[in-house]
Amino acid sequence: MKYTVGGMRFETAKAVSDYARIVLHRSVPGFALEGEDAAFVADLFSHHPEARRKAGIGIAFFYVGVMPSWGTRNFLVCRTDGTYDNFSIKKCIASMATDPEA
Repeated sequence: MKYTVGGMRFETAKAVSDYARIVLHRSVPGFALEGEDAAFVADLFSHHPEARRKAGIGIAFFYVGVMPSWGTRNFLVCRTDGTYDNFSIKKCIASMATDPEA
């Protein structure tokens, strides 16, 4: 199965995951993602099984944050009302594997 995320083609789910980790670690925490990175993360997020709930009233931007309780970098969605939520790369990719439009 091949994957297209943010206009980029990937041969495997692992390749999508590897690229997501590259974006995660090259991004400056706390700043909105831009360009290809923003497009990739937005498309990845759209496959999350709880994307609608996590998007809330609307999405302002995506960014990388360091989760204090875990000490790890995570992608976060910032909503138009200023609230935010993190989301799992693994859940997005797993959902893509079952999404016929992915």
